[in-house]
Amino acid sequence: MIVGKGNQADAHGTSAPDHPTDITSTVTGVSLDSIADKQFTVPADFKETKLPDIFNKNAAPSVSPNP
Repeated sequence: MIVGKGNQADAHGTSAPDHPTDITSTVTGVSLDSIADKQFTVPADFKETKLPDIFNKNAAPSVSPNP
């Protein structure tokens, strides 16, 4: 279980309500048992989402003029 607590207003009365400040994680079990291969199988209806290349990493490098 993961619980996030929203920001409280600071001394200036401002806050960021969409960002938790405290996060609590509770582990309910741990096991050394093997994990079945089917847990790693990609579902048949899975579709990869292509994100825009906002950093332009796939662009060809510019050619340097006479070095």
